[in-house]
Amino acid sequence: MFIRKDFPQRLGVAVVVVFGLVAIYCFTFSVLIAWSVLAAAVLIDLFVYALIGRVTTCYACRAEYRKCPLNPAHEGLDLATSEKY
Repeated sequence: MFIRKDFPQRLGVAVVVVFGLVAIYCFTFSVLIAWSVLAAAVLIDLFVYALIGRVTTCYACRAEYRKCPLNPAHEGLDLATSEKY
């Protein structure tokens, strides 16, 4: 079992791509506006990161346990353990 943030990865990638494309478009007008768009993406990411809870996930079957208390013995994802399953 390991603990991770309970946030859909596809949504996270979509947000990064959208803000990246908007920043690329804004670079044609002003570098300051483009950097402001990227800074806004970082601030939104920090805000969402602080609000999102954590979920316990099984290495073997990838089952997610949301409504139970977190076990302090469980840590983050370990790639070596993950490759065993």
